[in-house]
Formats: sequence, C-alpha cells, structure tokens
Amino acid sequence: MKKIGIITLNGDFNYGNRLQNFALQQILKKEGAEVDTIAVKRKKIDKLKHEFIYSHISTIADIKFVIQKLIGKITPNSLRKRKAYKKMINAKKDVIAPFSSEYISQKTVKQSEVADLNDKYDLFIAGSDQVWNPNIISFDDTNFLGFADSHKKFSYSASFGVSEIPATPKKLRDHFRNSLTDFQYISVRENAGKKIIKELINVDVEVAPDPTLLLSKQEWMEFLKPEKYHETPYLLVYFISEPAKETWKQIQCFAEAKGLKIIKIMGDSYDSKQQIVTPLDFIRSICFAEYVITDSFHSCVFSIVMNTPFFVYERSDGKGVSSRIDTLLQTFGLEDTRVKIETPLLTVNPAYHFDQVNSVLMQEKKRGVELIRKHILNNFVTD
Repeated sequence: MKKIGIITLNGDFNYGNRLQNFALQQILKKEGAEVDTIAVKRKKIDKLKHEFIYSHISTIADIKFVIQKLIGKITPNSLRKRKAYKKMINAKKDVIAPFSSEYISQKTVKQSEVADLNDKYDLFIAGSDQVWNPNIISFDDTNFLGFADSHKKFSYSASFGVSEIPATPKKLRDHFRNSLTDFQYISVRENAGKKIIKELINVDVEVAPDPTLLLSKQEWMEFLKPEKYHETPYLLVYFISEPAKETWKQIQCFAEAKGLKIIKIMGDSYDSKQQIVTPLDFIRSICFAEYVITDSFHSCVFSIVMNTPFFVYERSDGKGVSSRIDTLLQTFGLEDTRVKIETPLLTVNPAYHFDQVNSVLMQEKKRGVELIRKHILNNFVTD
C-alpha cells in the first residue's frame, strides 16, 4: 500500500478548499492508498521572512515592491479589511473545523519538521486548489514539494490562481521555474496554468478535472443524506468577494420575479446577516436550490454536479483568475451562465442541457481517475 502525503492550502474557512481536499483523499483511498494531508504550522516570523527577507531582492523595482507591500499592510483601509477577514475566519472555524476532523486525515507538522517528511511517505501530491499562487506562497518551496526526492513529486489539478507569474520580484519566475523542473508528473486545473508551465519549463501538461468532479452526485449524496436544506423554494447566493450594489439589486429583482427566498452563505467578507454552514450543508444548499448565484469556482462545480441552474459573476476583488471558471464552463458548454454587473438577470436565459452536462461529467470523472492511476499511482518510481 502506497503512503501518500498531500500538500494543499489549509484552513477551516473555505468550503471549496475543504471539499477538494476531501475528494482527492477519497479517490486515492478508493485506489488502495493510505493518505494524509500535511498541514505545516508556521510561526508569524517565518511567514514574514518568506514574504520579505527571503524575497531575493535584486533590483530597485524589487525594493519598491517590498516597500509598497509593507505600506499596503498598514493603511487604515488595509487594517480594516484584515480585521474583518480575521473575524470571518474565526467565525467560520468552529463550524467548518469539525468536518476536517471527521472527514480529512490530516497531519500537522512544524516548519522545522518538514524535511523529515520525505522518509515517511512513498510519494507526495501538490494540489488541488491554488497551491502555486505566487501571492500566497511567494518564495516558499513547501508547496513545490522542495523537501521531497524528485521521484516522489507529483501534482494533481494544481492552480496558480493567476494568469501569469508577476514580473516583480525579479527572481520569482526563476524560483518557480527551478521548483517545477524535477516533478515526476504535473497536471494543473486551468488553461492559464498550462500556459504558465509551458512558458516556464517548456513542458505540455494536462489540464485535469478538480477532485470534486471525480465524485458523482450519488457519491456526494451518500454524505449529504436525502433531507432538504429548506422547505421554502430559494435562491442561493454565495460570493467569495463582496458583490457590487448593482449586483445585489439584480439578484433581488430576479428572486422577486421568481418568487424565491434569498439565502446567503458567507464568503470571505464577514457579514452577520449571512449564514455560516458546514461543508456538507454548503453542497446540500446548492443541491436543493432553484438557482445559485455566485463568483465561486466550487459553487459552479457543485451546481454542475447537482444539476442546479446557476449564474456566475467575476470576483469584485480581482483576486480570482477567470481562467479556472472559464475552463470549467467551456468544458461543460455552459459559457452563457456568465453575467456582468450591469446585466439584468431576468434577461439572461442560459441553456442548461444537463443531460449533456452529465455525459461530460462522466467523461471527466473517468479521465481524472485515469490520470491519477496512470501518471501518479502506476508511474511511481521506488528507490
């Protein structure tokens, strides 16, 4: 039995993150592997070192970048946002953490213990989610499995979360290039990631389905149980970033015209009027909704899996690379579910051909599992 360590983003405040982690573990366990998700516990000083001291400053532009970053962290608006963000995390943690404890096998290690992991696992998988987002990991090489022997390094549906690697700091691209060269196998989540890999190391890689797509509706329903989320017909609203006032106006008009109650689940902006739910209730709320309105990749995924009609907006904070949703919608022929801030929702009539969607879903599920079998589990090289 292969013992596999997963490196992904950790934190009990993001539904998509917890559910993709759970799904990847489930698939690997079905294939007979023993799996742990590894959470690296970092001290604040270690984070600051990676963010600033270890930034490999080599140009005037790099110095300006670091100064602007420091100043940006202490502006009144930034401090206010960080305070609200921390409040959101603390509010969600108590509701979401029990899911991680019950459904995800997780091992927490200190930063000083990361080097010891290589001898404890047969192979490592980086992914899914934005494990290679330069705005999150900077020069830290843990998510690139820098602690592992090259023949143990794999990725599945990993995402950069950006459309290109930033030009500043200057050495960042070289760091990413060097970190990717000795992987045994790489697959990414979206077309933008495929393009980045090609530009960095001149390798063509697979765009692999997100792990949440590798479990069928029936498999997800085994965890959800059949009970409804709400008796009253409702419209589910879930935004990672706070939507514009005009967007809210369009949502309210749409709900009134359809005779639907609006249910809001809290994203990354704290709002006491919005609900905090468990990851399983997050899926259940999508499953039984009449419509879903969102800016979230994984809300789109579960709307597809559950055959729930949905509309998707761009994220208002500019942090969500549209490529990941574009790739998903193109795969399933649902490009017309995208809407703009000023678009009246009542005038949008996407073609929800769920028979066709389900056919593609079966193909993607099969393709994803085969990629894992062929390129990770069956291609593993022993010492």
